[in-house]
Amino acid sequence: METQESTSTKAKPGFASKKEKIKSVLEMVSQSDYDKLIKQTAEMFDLEYNTVESHPNNIKAVIKYKTFTFREGISLSSKTFMILHSLGHYYFISSAKKTKNTRYEYIYDKAGTDSPNLHLYKNLGEEPRVVTDQMRKDRIDFEVGANNFGIEFLKHIGMAHLSPVVSIYQAGDVNYILDVTAHGKDAIVPTDYDYLDRYICNGLTYEEEPNDERIFVAEDFSLHGTLDWPYLDHLKLEVHFF
Repeated sequence: METQESTSTKAKPGFASKKEKIKSVLEMVSQSDYDKLIKQTAEMFDLEYNTVESHPNNIKAVIKYKTFTFREGISLSSKTFMILHSLGHYYFISSAKKTKNTRYEYIYDKAGTDSPNLHLYKNLGEEPRVVTDQMRKDRIDFEVGANNFGIEFLKHIGMAHLSPVVSIYQAGDVNYILDVTAHGKDAIVPTDYDYLDRYICNGLTYEEEPNDERIFVAEDFSLHGTLDWPYLDHLKLEVHFF
C-alpha cells in the first residue's frame, strides 16, 4: 500500500531548515576574508586581536579600546560581525560627540564608574534592568547605526561582499542585547552556536522607528578622522559580546 509522507517532516521547496541556515551563516566568511579584514583594520586603526580560552560568564568577546579579545570557539562570521559592530559603536559615539548629541550617552557613559559597558550591563551580578519603550528605541537606533557604519566601511575597503554578514546578524543581535539587558546573566547563551541557533537564525525581527538625528549619514562617510580615538580612550570603553 502506498503511504503519504507527513507534511510536517517533508521539506518544502526553497525552505531552509534552521540547521541549514546556521551552516550557511558559518560559511559566509572564509579564512582568507577574515585574515584580510583583521590585517586591514589593524593597519588602519592599530588594532590588536587576541584569543583566550574563556571569558567569565560565557562572554564571547571583550573589546577594550583597540584590543579585541575573543573566546575560543567563536566562528569567523561572528567575529567579523563583532569587529564591524564595535567599530560602528565607536563611530556612533564619536559622531554623537561631534554633533553634540547627548541622547544616547546613558547607554555607554556611566558617570562615576571606571569601566563603562556598551551593553548596559556593567556587572553581571546586578539585578536585571527594566527595558522601557524609550530605552528599546534608543538601543535599536544605537545598534542599527553601528551596523550601518560597518556596511559602509566594508564598501570602502573593497570587502562589500561581506556586508550580508552584518545584515543577517542585525535583528538577532538587537533582540539578544535587549534580552540580556532585561534578564541579566541568565539570558546569556553559552556558545556561539547557541547564539546563532536562538537569535541570528531564528527569524527574529524588531521595530525600527524613523530617526532624523543623522548621526550616521552614508553620503558623508570617510575613512579618515571618523573615529575620535582620544575621546574613546578617555571613556575607557569596554564592549562585551555576551
